[in-house]
Amino acid sequence: MLLIHGTGANWRIWRPVLDSLALHHDVLAVSLPGCGGSPGLVVEPSVPALVEAVERELDAAGWDRAHLVGSSLGGWIAAELALRGRAASLTLVAPSGRWTDREWRALDRLTRSAMGGARLAARWADLIGRWAPLRTIALLPIALFGWRLPHDDVAYFLKAASASSTSVAATLDWISRHRAGAPSLADLDVATSILWGRADLQLPVRQCARWQADAPHVRARVLALSGHVPMIDAPRQTVAVVLETARRAR
Repeated sequence: MLLIHGTGANWRIWRPVLDSLALHHDVLAVSLPGCGGSPGLVVEPSVPALVEAVERELDAAGWDRAHLVGSSLGGWIAAELALRGRAASLTLVAPSGRWTDREWRALDRLTRSAMGGARLAARWADLIGRWAPLRTIALLPIALFGWRLPHDDVAYFLKAASASSTSVAATLDWISRHRAGAPSLADLDVATSILWGRADLQLPVRQCARWQADAPHVRARVLALSGHVPMIDAPRQTVAVVLETARRAR
């Protein structure tokens, strides 16, 4: 099972669900190039370049196919990999790429603002991580219950997000220049689920219907008490959806 995080995050975003998933599958959680201490790309940061990088991770693991689980930008990447035949099953967690022009502009501004905030917060990351109210405020762009994360994970997240800001900005620039968007899942013949938080501040839950519009076979679940990252806000429900999707692949 391959877990792919979203913009500005790193593999640790999956920590709340890793142990539960690992009880059932061999699990690999990757950090995208330029994120979480991972070396940056030697080519221009773009979605196709990130897809190629993650496919190399699959090859290095010796996996022809895997249960792909992608969050936000990682969902877009996972969808692209699935269309290349690399998915045994596909779980998309608030996947990006099905926005209107207006929604994209709002997301672009929000993401750049959040990355700027991370650069400032990185100086006090250890202090922020130690106080539950500050953890909650720092993670509000992605989660309702950020206080649930261990303090060391929050501190690492803020420092890593700051370090990845250049790569993130370049990827956002590429998406804007190319007016890029995620692919259709209409012709995808693998078990597929979508999970979305109703309180998602980055990608409004209405975008879920667009993923299903041309692929009605895709199952969707919306969580009432979750923001953009259900792994933090609703780990048990997230695990349940991922495992159920993987079971349907057998």
